[in-house]
Amino acid sequence: MAIKGLSKLVIAPAYQYDSAANKVTYGPAAVTEKMAEYKADISFTEDDGLYLDNSLAEKAPGKFSSGSLTVTTGELANETSKMILDIKEITQTVDSKSVKGLAFDKNTKGNTTGIGLIEEHQFNNEDFYRAVILTKVAWDVPSDAATTRQDKISWQTKEIGGTIMESDEKATSETETDKLWKATFDLPTEAEALATILAYFADHERADA
Repeated sequence: MAIKGLSKLVIAPAYQYDSAANKVTYGPAAVTEKMAEYKADISFTEDDGLYLDNSLAEKAPGKFSSGSLTVTTGELANETSKMILDIKEITQTVDSKSVKGLAFDKNTKGNTTGIGLIEEHQFNNEDFYRAVILTKVAWDVPSDAATTRQDKISWQTKEIGGTIMESDEKATSETETDKLWKATFDLPTEAEALATILAYFADHERADA
């Protein structure tokens, strides 16, 4: 099995947790940027062992701690920036026309969202598509960089990063997930993978969103 492709950045904005209802909800999810690359480095706590008679007698396995997420996209549109950042809009009048923009001020910070993306895999000469859902990502304010165009265009992508966290939603029975941080689903087509991601977030969408 090998990964040979990547597509579709889905963002479910405005992560919220209702502790009384033990329920995580989001605003309406949307397909945003086209994907170039992503990387998720996951950290677990160290195993904790009990030694008796000079040997390991019991072992408590490590647990999910957090993760570092880096996403590279072809572009970062203003609408996407407003989903991942707590940011203000401004309006500038130019030749009697109003132009909207984004204002980065001292209060600008990253928002917390859910995200989804699709990995394209091949196994035994058959393609399948893995829908990857990260339930809670706290975004960083992205850095900026650009280079001038020369005779040959050097395409420049946009990198955004954040911290992968576990959901606040706790299990109330043995059959339920407990503080879910990632879910994956393997589907035969990209369309079905995308529909699965959107369906997951639709099931967790706030009624007043």
